[in-house]
Amino acid sequence: MLLCSLLLAFATFPAPDLGSQGLLSSAAEGRERDTYDRDNVVICLDASGSMKERMPGSNLTKMEAARQAISTVLAGVPGETRVGLLVFSGGGEPGGDWVFPLGKRDDRTLIGRLNRITPDGGTPLGAYMVKGTEALIAQRIEQNGYGTYRLLVVT
Repeated sequence: MLLCSLLLAFATFPAPDLGSQGLLSSAAEGRERDTYDRDNVVICLDASGSMKERMPGSNLTKMEAARQAISTVLAGVPGETRVGLLVFSGGGEPGGDWVFPLGKRDDRTLIGRLNRITPDGGTPLGAYMVKGTEALIAQRIEQNGYGTYRLLVVT
């Protein structure tokens, strides 16, 4: 009954083997991995008009169920995981569609912003999946290829 659809599920990119190319000593390689080996998750949330509708057999709207699903997912994700919340359609924060930019976790702020999202408008899912993926690719470059990069689509 949860609305989580993993359309691009948990892609993990292998880290480059910089040590075998003589670019890093063992100690430096360890520091490199500690600095950059982070998990990253972009949550791409549907806030289109259809999210105002009630779930079949429930008093919850689709948006309320999505909020619960995202809260449940966050509770199970390690605290050091970098998280971003990208909302397509709807009314969210005045700053735009990145309600919570990909970065250090602050669940209190993220959940607060999530709770202010108002469903409205259309469903440009494809464009926002591309936007979320681009943010993950940029983060992969920043982390020198270390870590994991996941796009979670909630609709």
